[in-house]
Amino acid sequence: MFLFHLLCTVMTKNFAFLVNSSQYWKNMRHSANMHVFYKLLRNNGFDDSEMVIFTADDFSFDERTYHFGKYQTSTIRPAVTKLPFGPFTPEMIYETIMGNHEKLIDMDSNSNFFIYFTGHGNEYFLKLHNKHFITTPCLETALIKLSKRVKRAFVIFDTCRAESLLVKETLPENIVVLTTSNFNEDSMSFTFSHDDDICSVDDFADFVQIHSEKGFNKTILRFFEEISRDFKVASTLTLYPKIDWKISDFIVQDNTEKEIEKFIL
Repeated sequence: MFLFHLLCTVMTKNFAFLVNSSQYWKNMRHSANMHVFYKLLRNNGFDDSEMVIFTADDFSFDERTYHFGKYQTSTIRPAVTKLPFGPFTPEMIYETIMGNHEKLIDMDSNSNFFIYFTGHGNEYFLKLHNKHFITTPCLETALIKLSKRVKRAFVIFDTCRAESLLVKETLPENIVVLTTSNFNEDSMSFTFSHDDDICSVDDFADFVQIHSEKGFNKTILRFFEEISRDFKVASTLTLYPKIDWKISDFIVQDNTEKEIEKFIL
């Protein structure tokens, strides 16, 4: 029996999954949250083929929107690209988290995965289009399966009662989770559009957009500490575990060739 040593070159690539679980006009701010993170990823090298986007609406292009083709934060009102929108189910969300989506076919053990959730949450579930539920146990199962597929994952739950969506006891070692509210808190929005007579973006997404101007050459822990220090977040931000991975490993596209060693019998 012979053992062969091979030095292989592989292309590493990161992927992202953005989810807006809400629907209808009164939830304009959740649509804006999606645009904040979509714009952030696009500006850092992500292509549409490397991002899965689930949202039922894009109110930046709704005829009722005063500033058509734009969204409003506390500091800017940028023009945006129309997001692909349409119906989706809880099962589609779970499957995508596990990597079972056509855009994620090349995701492997060399890939990092960024996941962002926005919408309406309560203890141990997210509402989906006011019809279905995305539950903590099902998210837990999906994340455990994801951990065996990717190198690392960074998950943000930007909802009310967001901390209840995280099961710390079973969270795999290669996944870090940031939540924007604790078990009994709402996720807040204080940015109001007088033109549309509605809150236009949630606080956390707004602060991320402002803070992004400083760049992302820092760790997730440092980013978390700066957001908590520099902005008056009305709800409690929680990072678990508090780990020093680079945030750029997740929101900046890699697309570099790396050499790996393989041993074959």
